[in-house]
Amino acid sequence: MPLLSRHIASPRIAPDRIPEAKSSHQNEPSSTIKDVNKKQWSKKRGCFSLNNLVRASAIYIVGMVTFTCFHYSACDDHSIELPPFDAEKEQLPIVKVWKAKAPWDAPPENFYSADATGSFANCERSFTPIHERDASFDTNPTPDDGTIKVSCHNIFYRAPREAIKNAGKLIVGVLSAASGSGPSRRNYIRSTWASHEYFKGTFFLVAGPWEDIKEEFMFYRDLIWINEDEVYQGEQSVLTYKTISFFGIIHEWANSVEGGGFKHAIKTDDDSYVNVEKLRKKLMSSDTSESAEDELHYFGQCPQFQVLPSRDKENKWPVTYQTYPEPKFPLYCQGAGFGLSRYLIQKAAEKNHIANFRYMPFEDVSIGILAERSGYKSTMIAGVHVFRVDTPKERDCVNRAIPMTECYKDDLANWPPDAKIANKIIQHRVADRQDMINIHKSLDLKVNWVGVPIPK
Repeated sequence: MPLLSRHIASPRIAPDRIPEAKSSHQNEPSSTIKDVNKKQWSKKRGCFSLNNLVRASAIYIVGMVTFTCFHYSACDDHSIELPPFDAEKEQLPIVKVWKAKAPWDAPPENFYSADATGSFANCERSFTPIHERDASFDTNPTPDDGTIKVSCHNIFYRAPREAIKNAGKLIVGVLSAASGSGPSRRNYIRSTWASHEYFKGTFFLVAGPWEDIKEEFMFYRDLIWINEDEVYQGEQSVLTYKTISFFGIIHEWANSVEGGGFKHAIKTDDDSYVNVEKLRKKLMSSDTSESAEDELHYFGQCPQFQVLPSRDKENKWPVTYQTYPEPKFPLYCQGAGFGLSRYLIQKAAEKNHIANFRYMPFEDVSIGILAERSGYKSTMIAGVHVFRVDTPKERDCVNRAIPMTECYKDDLANWPPDAKIANKIIQHRVADRQDMINIHKSLDLKVNWVGVPIPK
């Protein structure tokens, strides 16, 4: 996941400049002329028919004012430039989309405005191959089974329905690998901040072969599993599917807010510590605020400037023009820890934004896309720490994907650093089991170790 810096460019930011702080979305004319319902606007060789002119005008009547204007260039590129997106009217703008014929086939100069994002572009098909479902899932269905469509991609999943239904006002989803270090990290978390003595709303988001996690799923009842390959690098990363499936599944299965269901959901990683009590207090202060502006709908470590996709093929997180041709990402919160309100998730699910948004392999950017489509802006809050010490050395190692043990191999006495978290909400880059325990004990909380073998 990318990291943003006030002084050092993110892997997703063009290395020669940091973009200016801008948050407005400039609507674009359309070259293919599609609306969110995928209605095709017929375009004759030369200009629009009178029928289409009437249809375009009728859609965008606001009060007594008809807002219709045309952008003329070559005859084959006649298009309509529409007014800004109004979330209250539930009408997404028609947008111009560059159809790259090759991965690094850039759009012509001035094809997009400087701040254009891909938030309002719809998917046309699944970007990644549909994963074949094991026949046993159909012959032996369970109440925990379901399917969800994410960016034109159908995903089969299993999730503990009753646990989600009764999780309470706050749910935390933790990205975790099914195998490798994943099982151990999950137990660190179950033994500390997600111990049922302190908090019962934690679920781990996993993929990979069902047989790899079947026993753990049945024993702990805190895994949300999707039937996808565990791919973390490149443009077919599973992280977007895991993250957005999580938000869609819990919205579908949890009780309503009025019925005691969650009001906020947090996404974090399995090398993070969540100070649950401080998080609850922060959300409670937001919920009791008399100002609508103080309500938290999309929040975390959320820099208030737009990031440029990296077009450097040698970068850790390059983005091809076929995947994302627009010049900037929408505003988004960094993936180490961010939260969404139930209202934002409801809008994204029920207005089919989850099903229809164009695939983006970076899960944090994907949430920024869904937020912009749903009419919400990100809010920067204090207390979400992406780095441990936030030094140029740490940032450089992170941006070059160098593990911290390697980064600090000549200075291990200072890694991991101080474990105190009293003034933090989320701390990313927890080094290992002992580091997680030390952070937990710094809050004067006891460790409830759950590292017992899972029964076979």
